[in-house]
Amino acid sequence: MHRTQFSGICAAALTGLLISTLAADDSKPAKPAARADAIPAAARATLEAAGLKVTTAGLSLPEEVDFGKSLRESARQKKAMMAADRDVYAAERELDTFKAQIHELKAQYTGLNAEMAGATSTAAQNRIIGALNATKGQLEQIARQGSECNDRLKEARKKASEIREAYVDEVLPMRAKADEITRKWSSLAAEKEMQDAVDAVNKALNTKFALKPSSTFTASLKQLKTMEEAINSDAIRLENEANSLWVSVTINGKHKQRMVVDSGASIISLPDRMARDMGLDQKDGEPMLVGLADGREVQATRIKLGSVKVGQFTIEDVECCVLGPEARDAPPLLGMSFLGQFKFEVDAQQAELKLLKVDSGEPVPKEKPREKMKATKKKK
Repeated sequence: MHRTQFSGICAAALTGLLISTLAADDSKPAKPAARADAIPAAARATLEAAGLKVTTAGLSLPEEVDFGKSLRESARQKKAMMAADRDVYAAERELDTFKAQIHELKAQYTGLNAEMAGATSTAAQNRIIGALNATKGQLEQIARQGSECNDRLKEARKKASEIREAYVDEVLPMRAKADEITRKWSSLAAEKEMQDAVDAVNKALNTKFALKPSSTFTASLKQLKTMEEAINSDAIRLENEANSLWVSVTINGKHKQRMVVDSGASIISLPDRMARDMGLDQKDGEPMLVGLADGREVQATRIKLGSVKVGQFTIEDVECCVLGPEARDAPPLLGMSFLGQFKFEVDAQQAELKLLKVDSGEPVPKEKPREKMKATKKKK
């Protein structure tokens, strides 16, 4: 017999043996799945009477299912909070761009006025007048756009604040629910009657069920802990003086001042003398009108503070208005440009300011260098 024929016969024999072996394996009956009716009735009744759900897959508490649903809803709210923060950051950047453009146009307008004073020919004067009118038109247009953008920013901040409050109201009570579920499992595991019932189920189903939280609930607890770590709170002592509540504030990391907590003020307000004593730069500020408690309206300058710290919390780039010299007796106010960053409560009886801050996890975008407006080349 030739070697090739012998090899072919051996290969065929091996193939046949392999096929018959696989067929034999396939013919083995699969392990039957546990049937619900195999669970002993007495054991099921005992466990269900204690509030447990008993299936061939394991033991569970209905509270765990509800807890999981609440956690998933909180996760959805966190995503909504991140999206709301992105809208706020986008509106802030857009508003800063408008403010920069207005500042440049005002400088351009001032320069044209100075040039007008030195113009000697009618042609030069006409050219400058045309440029002044064009610049004024641009200023009015950008001012309108800036006002609309400011309205969008206010709405975005309001929406973000509402979502944060809903998130906090959802997450904080979940700790008590989680602890109650954990305590219930511990209580069940300590009862001999419960353990005997579980042993009977395990014997009937050939399983290893235990009276302890499910792996899904354990994973949910870790997720809850992460959510809780993003929520920080502090209660800051207030001083009641002349029917106003005063709090200690640190501005720009070094200037400690006492300010009145005023949730009715849309922005932090500082008297002129205090701002000067702190060396706050107002030259690039935006003029604005501010209403005082006595009904007067005074001129003020809107600026940004590098940082404002109250208690353990520091907020950067906080809007502030510096009142004109005519409002020298006005108290400094800690307004909503700071307070609005928190879920807060002013407890007059306890003389406390309770601040609660939620970190959505959305990173604050780094400020890009602003492009200067392209100025039209003047012809002489």
